[in-house]
Amino acid sequence: IAFVISLIVYYKRKSNYEAVTYRTNLTNTLAHSLKTPLMAISSYAENYQYSSDAERKEYYVSRICENVFFMNGLINKTLDIAKSDKVELHIEDVNVKEIIEEIVSSLGDMIKSKELHINTDKLIDRSIKTDKLKFKNALTCIVENAVKYALDKSEIIVSSGDGIVFISNEYEG
Repeated sequence: IAFVISLIVYYKRKSNYEAVTYRTNLTNTLAHSLKTPLMAISSYAENYQYSSDAERKEYYVSRICENVFFMNGLINKTLDIAKSDKVELHIEDVNVKEIIEEIVSSLGDMIKSKELHINTDKLIDRSIKTDKLKFKNALTCIVENAVKYALDKSEIIVSSGDGIVFISNEYEG
């Protein structure tokens, strides 16, 4: 009887531990994914504040709205995942080059401040079948880290091939 009770306690604790680990990982991932659009919104808002050019102001407002829409979608998807045990994928044709160009554009201020050169010469203009939001989130984290940790005035190389995206940077360490 003691063995059976021990097993029940063990599996109950294991289940609780796994739930806490899952929630912690989900929270960390969400926080990391929200940092990039928040940083972009902050930069665009600051640029808007100091710009006198109406066309530039319209551009900044447009980019702020895009990033808010992206964040809202990410939060809604996360809430949907939390409500169910099943993750839904929305598979569609996604152009890898377009996604990377969007990401690089959203990181433009950080790239400029570090005087980085993003080399996309070997980036193939090809579509893949994937969940666009999940793919973009993953690539955003990778490109953001490449920019964040790159040496100032260095080059980040982004290339692609048969189902592979390759991103490299120069960094210390």
